[in-house]
Amino acid sequence: MSSLLDSQPTPLDRLPLLARPDPAAGLARHRGRDISQLEYLQDVRALARQLPERRYLVNLCDCSYHFLVAFGAALLRGQPNLLPASRAEQIVAEVQRDWEHSHVVDDARVAAAIHQAVRSEPFDVPAIDAAQIAVIGFTSGSTGQPRPHPKTWGGFVRSTANNLAALAACIPGGQRLGVVATVPPQHMYGIEMSVLMPLLAGAKLYTRRDLFPADIAASLAELAAPRLLVTTPIHLRALLASQQPMPPIAAVVSATAPLSAELARDVEQAFDTCVLEVFGSTETCVIAARRTAHEDSWQLMDEVLLSPQPDGTLVQAPWFERDTLLQDLVECLHERRFLLRGRHADQIEIAGKRASLADLTRRLLSIDGVRDAAIVQEDGIGSVRRLAAFVVAPGLDIAAVLAALRRVVDPVFLPRRVVMLAQLPRNAVGKLPRQALLDCLSDTGANSGR
Repeated sequence: MSSLLDSQPTPLDRLPLLARPDPAAGLARHRGRDISQLEYLQDVRALARQLPERRYLVNLCDCSYHFLVAFGAALLRGQPNLLPASRAEQIVAEVQRDWEHSHVVDDARVAAAIHQAVRSEPFDVPAIDAAQIAVIGFTSGSTGQPRPHPKTWGGFVRSTANNLAALAACIPGGQRLGVVATVPPQHMYGIEMSVLMPLLAGAKLYTRRDLFPADIAASLAELAAPRLLVTTPIHLRALLASQQPMPPIAAVVSATAPLSAELARDVEQAFDTCVLEVFGSTETCVIAARRTAHEDSWQLMDEVLLSPQPDGTLVQAPWFERDTLLQDLVECLHERRFLLRGRHADQIEIAGKRASLADLTRRLLSIDGVRDAAIVQEDGIGSVRRLAAFVVAPGLDIAAVLAALRRVVDPVFLPRRVVMLAQLPRNAVGKLPRQALLDCLSDTGANSGR
């Protein structure tokens, strides 16, 4: 995987949509056949010609290939891809209300445009202004209102170069990867690892997003080696539990939730692979990585700077629109490495003792028989905010969970309520909205108590 910056002018001005252009090279494996870079550009131009004169494009495509086509067409037309936090009708309507002159593109729209693509069009890779906004992602601010986070095309090029450099520890450079992702392209992690990799690293993306172990194995088998699996800790636990045989996997990338060293080691051993955990956010994209099975500290990406603050960490990079304050608390080490020390909002104090919810959850997950779990603080008045645990552990009961937890945490941090569930209410990328967990407490059918 050669550097994306090798052939670029300085300063960055206009950058190609495809960084490793080859008309015959496969860009996607879609519905049982390969789609070349040439065919992809023809599809992109077909959709671009049909887009209305609007300022923004709301990309609601569920199919990864359709998302790729809409993403490219929006770049050609200078329309930033708006990525709502959800495709729920009300959420989309709110985005369109707040972002005037926007329009929606979905799978049906892209599929119809592809049917009208001109297959005689020559292979001509478009160049995109480095300063052009490619994507606007959203996170919830302190007021609950979605906060926009624009990403430029030049910034994406720089962050992808860093991601490739991190992957080089697991996969020799210069090879075209086959990528299978269990995360949706609407998520920033999904964009970086499944949308930008085909465009900026010459990878071939398997376009169906599979979640079950047998389907993931079949998808990987359709791609030539070296293969990259882009996924989350919850999917990795499911893969291990299934004991599903897998084709050779050169590397596994994990994000969206903390990955334990034990799980990383188990995955590396079971699949004879390299597990790379990446750290980032919608605000920053990926800024660090580590081999979790072998190291606790994180390696910062090139040109990224961290400045610890009382309420989080300030992140700086040349391609950021502005410096970004994350809630994550870090301890800076030598050689541009750091340790995560939890999140500012994650720190709790009970009876004069301090802990982090993330560490308590990690200890709960370490209990034999626990497949998934989370610990949160319940809503309360003043300082009275009790802990509640949500556990997926077939074969265990509440008493067994608490007995095991007493051996690994201070008694003051034992949860007042333990809710046994068949599965946790995770979203499409494996994250656990706090309110979704609290809603489980009001479920009269939930098995809870202490």
